[in-house]
Amino acid sequence: MSLGLFPVKTTKYPPSEKLLLFFGSPRTGSTLLGQILNNHPNMLVANEYRFLQKVVRNQACVEQQFYKLRKTALKQFKTGLKKDSYFSNKLSKFQSQWIEFDNSLLEKQDIKIVGDKKAGGNTLIYIEQPTKTKRFLANHEPYMLQIIRHPINAALSACKAFDLEYEDAIKDQIMRTTEAYRLMQEFQIHSHFVYYEDLINDTENVLNGIMAFLKLFTDEYWMKSVLTSVNSSNKVTAPFSENQRSIARHYIDRYQANDIFKKYCDIM
Repeated sequence: MSLGLFPVKTTKYPPSEKLLLFFGSPRTGSTLLGQILNNHPNMLVANEYRFLQKVVRNQACVEQQFYKLRKTALKQFKTGLKKDSYFSNKLSKFQSQWIEFDNSLLEKQDIKIVGDKKAGGNTLIYIEQPTKTKRFLANHEPYMLQIIRHPINAALSACKAFDLEYEDAIKDQIMRTTEAYRLMQEFQIHSHFVYYEDLINDTENVLNGIMAFLKLFTDEYWMKSVLTSVNSSNKVTAPFSENQRSIARHYIDRYQANDIFKKYCDIM
């Protein structure tokens, strides 16, 4: 992609700290991955700070919002989401099987990455204001991370969490996943994709891949803590109906997303 349409890079926050933004769809495991990364000694990743919304839609000061994002992530690391005044109630509704990470022996060291995991919201900001979003991404060159989940599982989770009809949920899931994926294809050098099922079933390799992408070392105690928590999560998936698969295939075809979802043979 030509960046000639965008102004010269104007990053003002500390050059030693790099911004990380999640893109994608709701109910894909971004909260889990965000908290895994927020527990890494060299990272601070806030849960739903809405950084991109503030700097793109609301035109807030990037430097000021970066420091607020950093402060928010550090607070969430110290308290945990279950004890957070805002997220404690949301966890009981949207993350009923949430397992808090044991970070009692973890200490933040030299912070290299500061991130915001608001994946679905970031994608909506891009859909709403594509030119401004691309300009921001070109100017500031953040790392971009997308977690992709089986669209039917994600849609069914959204139905339960947000009281949606299945077709509305699967359409939104596939649309946002596709929009995020295409955007990140334009910024490939700064982008990394993971699949939720791989994060659950092959956690160590997926996290090592993310660490390599972010140019960070894998902390041994951090990895052990993550593996203990993730391995105790529920991995059982109910079978899908033919109607659910048919509707999913319809929207995968409509959004030309076969390349994104080809991993999921049961709906292709």
